[in-house]
Amino acid sequence: MKKNNAVDSLYRNTKKTKPLLIIIVLLLLAIVFFVVFSFVKVYRDANDLANKEAEPFSDVAENAMPIHTPVSFSSEDESIQLEGWFFKRTTEAFRGNIIFVHNNRDNRIQFNIEIADLYSFFMDEGFNVLAFDLRNCGRSGGQLSTYGYAEYQDIISAMQQMYSLTGEKDFILYGVGSGTATSILAWNKLSSSIENNNSDGNIDMTGDSITKKDIIGLILDTPAATADDFIRADLPDSTIFNRLITSKFVPTAIKAIAGYSGETNLIPMITQFSNPVLITRNLPNTKIDKNSIDAFIDERLRLQPSTTTVFETAEAGHLNGFNLDEENYLKQLNSFLDIWFPNLYTEENDANS
Repeated sequence: MKKNNAVDSLYRNTKKTKPLLIIIVLLLLAIVFFVVFSFVKVYRDANDLANKEAEPFSDVAENAMPIHTPVSFSSEDESIQLEGWFFKRTTEAFRGNIIFVHNNRDNRIQFNIEIADLYSFFMDEGFNVLAFDLRNCGRSGGQLSTYGYAEYQDIISAMQQMYSLTGEKDFILYGVGSGTATSILAWNKLSSSIENNNSDGNIDMTGDSITKKDIIGLILDTPAATADDFIRADLPDSTIFNRLITSKFVPTAIKAIAGYSGETNLIPMITQFSNPVLITRNLPNTKIDKNSIDAFIDERLRLQPSTTTVFETAEAGHLNGFNLDEENYLKQLNSFLDIWFPNLYTEENDANS
């Protein structure tokens, strides 16, 4: 009986194809599983970071602060109640309004109870201070913390609140950690002039509008190239998956949670800010990528050298330069403020005497 060569050949080819099909199907299933697993992991990590419950500070810490007035005001969209303290200057001369912006998940007592010395210093030097808790931090309301991508609106509301308290608009934003990014994003979102408020797509505030020109200076304790760097610093990096996948996509998820779709690179923003900037950091920093901090500082110095001051605490740490060397920290602050925001009242009195 003759063999059917065509059937036999087809049978042999089918036998060869089956293992290949199985491999392809298994590979596709593995890819689908990896994508689903990655999505779930990224979403869970982003959700965990954004939804951590606020940790209010103790009454003991509040009692240690200099004389202040409790303030309560709404976020820019009026959906969240923000709580803070207003410290009125002890001098007759007015040198500026300082808005203190803490790091993500911290609060207005950023440097522990020792921050009372910082607030007293500003008051005695002629500066009003508004220290408040960002949304979902300290004693403020809200359920999400997004490393500045939504919180910049809180700063804009804080400036409006401080203007209503003082009648003055000369603001110095003092950010710590992710508070530096929040401060820069707030400045960037403001209009350049009141006339442009309704035409440039930026924040439109009713009444006495706050504009970019009302921010006369920045104090930045440990800035980075993007707010994403602060998100990555709070993520585990113990596995290759965390380093390659989680650290890349969780910041994107945080931005989506915040509803933020604007520019994220802070370097072009800080180089466009022409007013005085004081930058400080620990050297080395133990949490933030050194290249990110260096790039931020180097570009600011390259493009705005005459209005940029940098000082470093030569001790390893993260956001604790004030606690490690309070005397030098305040000395550097005082020098910067005396150069750019001098006490003109005293100078005028001396000239008339």
